[in-house]
Amino acid sequence: MSSGSDLGNGDVYMMPKERTVMLDRYNSHTKSCKVCLTALAKTKNTITTLRTMSTVLLGATGSLLTVVVGSLVSNTFRSFLGRSLLATIGSLLACYLLNKRVESLENKVKKFYFVDYVHSTKD
Repeated sequence: MSSGSDLGNGDVYMMPKERTVMLDRYNSHTKSCKVCLTALAKTKNTITTLRTMSTVLLGATGSLLTVVVGSLVSNTFRSFLGRSLLATIGSLLACYLLNKRVESLENKVKKFYFVDYVHSTKD
């Protein structure tokens, strides 16, 4: 019959492991936790959606810039200049904010896989 003493003299626990192996969250928890797997999948889907929205906004910004340049060249579009310029700036701002959100979510996704622990930085 096997007992806890079959582990030997404790050498198994003394073997040095790489940090990434020791602190691996995905294999030790996430892949077997339904809640975490669902949260991870939703976060990844949100990132994909936000990236798509950002790409569409960038295209819209290019179109708006074309209108702005056209209104500078031609007198017929001058009335649209102010609104087009405002929409262009708003679109660029929205792109920037979407990309910041994507960056934040990507950092969240990383935490499902690995979180480094440094004792000297803890209270």
